[in-house]
Amino acid sequence: MSINSIEPATFLFEDDGSIPNNTKLPLIFYAGVFDDLTPELIEEAFHASEWGNSWRASVFPFPHYHAEAHEELGCFIGSATIRLGGAKGI
Repeated sequence: MSINSIEPATFLFEDDGSIPNNTKLPLIFYAGVFDDLTPELIEEAFHASEWGNSWRASVFPFPHYHAEAHEELGCFIGSATIRLGGAKGI
């Protein structure tokens, strides 16, 4: 499946008092775009989008945000339940 063939879901979140969120740039969620890829191809896709510093690990189990950076996350195997946008997010 190609990222060009998937319509992403987008979400905007207000500042919730602990996570400031960006009210102008949305969270962009592409479900299933990496279904047929290897970890190496996922990393290549990130690098092609000029997203560097890839690592293979789990996500933090606590709320956090990046004040001056964006984050891209790909799940190769298994599943994850992640809250995005702070306590009032999704």
